[in-house]
Amino acid sequence: MKAEDYYQFLDHAWHQETARNSLDRWVDICNQEKWEYSNENMEILVRVFGASWYFTRFIFVYGNKIDALLEVEFKLEDEFKIAGIQFEDILKFDEIEQAINQLRLFKNAIMFKILIAYLMGTLNLESIELALTRLSEKILTALIQVLEKKTSNLNVPISILGMGRMAGNEMTFGSDLDLIFLYEKNDHILNPDLSSIIRLLLRLVAQPSSNGQLYEVDMRLRPHGNSGPLVSTYQTFLKYHAADREIWERQMMTRCRPVLVQSSNIDMLMSELNDYIYAEYADGVLEEQIVTMRRRVENVLGSVRNKHEIKRGAGGLMDIDFITHFFQLRYGIKEKVLQTASTRDAIRQLENSRYINNNDKKTLLDSYEFLKQAETALRLFDLKSVDSFPSDVNSNVSLAKAMGFGNNVDGFMDKYLEITAEVRQLFIKLVGDLD
Repeated sequence: MKAEDYYQFLDHAWHQETARNSLDRWVDICNQEKWEYSNENMEILVRVFGASWYFTRFIFVYGNKIDALLEVEFKLEDEFKIAGIQFEDILKFDEIEQAINQLRLFKNAIMFKILIAYLMGTLNLESIELALTRLSEKILTALIQVLEKKTSNLNVPISILGMGRMAGNEMTFGSDLDLIFLYEKNDHILNPDLSSIIRLLLRLVAQPSSNGQLYEVDMRLRPHGNSGPLVSTYQTFLKYHAADREIWERQMMTRCRPVLVQSSNIDMLMSELNDYIYAEYADGVLEEQIVTMRRRVENVLGSVRNKHEIKRGAGGLMDIDFITHFFQLRYGIKEKVLQTASTRDAIRQLENSRYINNNDKKTLLDSYEFLKQAETALRLFDLKSVDSFPSDVNSNVSLAKAMGFGNNVDGFMDKYLEITAEVRQLFIKLVGDLD
């Protein structure tokens, strides 16, 4: 094998110099070990080399075992079955740390297959985000099973609410897990060890290792935020949200969904919760509060010096989220179809219910897709929660390639500015002026 024979595939690599160096090294190893690869598989590997340093490291650690992952196309309906690793195997280990490390290997292998589907275009972004969300749910389920088996003190049925992108089935590479832990029995004396077990779970999820970490976890959306208990009863959770909560808290609760259920009454809990969230609001209150919060977030976190902020900046993802929050909170009490945790679904339902017109729906969905594509490309390199990129044109060659603009960086930058300007104008038209 000669590395030069595969340089043609570098045209598809986002970070071309990084991809070239990794390709040279990989071919050297293949020659030493006498591994052979088809052009199709080499093209896939080169695309990965150019997109993600995290998964480039994964390939070199996996060695020729990577063949098994290249041979089978990822399908969500396969329930995350892959050659060489079975999900149930994690329960066979005697030590928790061994089980968790196996879980990290499992997660990396499945995510690698999802990445290939993304880079080769066999699944669209919405399907990729659904797959990554289902994977995170599978990981959480496995963690609870490991702790139930290894820790005799976990004797209270736990339910977990996923928040934000997890709730909406819209996780991307590098997404955090926003979680709320609940248990049902109001008359049950909480085992004092339960909070310690939840802390152990959170530590295991976020613990770094040579195989990476499972996820970063954010618990700030639980009742009373960081000062509140790690786990609440259904009763205390509902009592908290029955109170006169601020609008921004209700906005956040529009993105709430059970992702692990050990109670038959979770539907009842969610129904009662929605009665508090989707309520009657006095004229002008929602507009004022949502505009005020959007302005505050943008001023504090969305105006990054010499950078464009995809999520919190003007016309960014948060503009789109806040538009949907506004209509959901205003009309969700009478239009149950608006009580959805998905931003995309909320936009579609708003047009179906005639709260926005077809042109506005198309603009919002197309803009959301573009911005999420850019966010995905930025996060893929090292699976970190990155939401900004330099305003300097020359620093965005790889991002322009990832977004399908080739070497036309100016074209990408112009499109980004055009889209964010359109989204901002829609926010002003549909919600309110930010000046």
